[in-house]
Amino acid sequence: MTQQERKIAAINKILCAAELCIKNNGINNLDINDICREAGFSKGAFYHHFRSKQHLLLELLNKWIKNVTQQVKIPNEKLDTIDLIVYVIEKLSPAFEQSEKQLPIFLEFYIKAINDKNLKEIVLQTHDNFLLFFSSLLKNGMENENIKKGNPLQVSKILFAITLGLLIQGLIDPAGEDWNELAKTSIKMLLSNK
Repeated sequence: MTQQERKIAAINKILCAAELCIKNNGINNLDINDICREAGFSKGAFYHHFRSKQHLLLELLNKWIKNVTQQVKIPNEKLDTIDLIVYVIEKLSPAFEQSEKQLPIFLEFYIKAINDKNLKEIVLQTHDNFLLFFSSLLKNGMENENIKKGNPLQVSKILFAITLGLLIQGLIDPAGEDWNELAKTSIKMLLSNK
């Protein structure tokens, strides 16, 4: 194993240990000593790879987002905006299901960011990327008149709220609804100009 491969393996082991510690104890009780003990590394090894606990949290968030977004490849074919957003939902659904243990952590990041200025900056970056991505899709759809006219940024914020709401409900009551189908229905109800 090369030095780079060992470094990546160590980082991944620490990230997995942190996920487990957050799952067991919550993000507010996340302790570097516990992470090191779980990963089988010293604190020095931790700080060799991460500048701080915030840096670790950022890397966890980035890892989760990367895993989810790798599932989505925007098709080359021309789709109207609603069909494109439904396509994105269909591609993301398996990623959300596979990342069951990361999803509560992701939501806990957002909750903790309310009172943590440094974490809020990190979370706002992911939030803003979501809004930017969907705003551009929505603006294009509005210009092509295949969805309702409106403010693309405001509609993106509504989409984000719907997404979080459905994710939370899906965690609380996974069998209570076909959350994937409800997400598609919500998109059509919100955006359809028919």
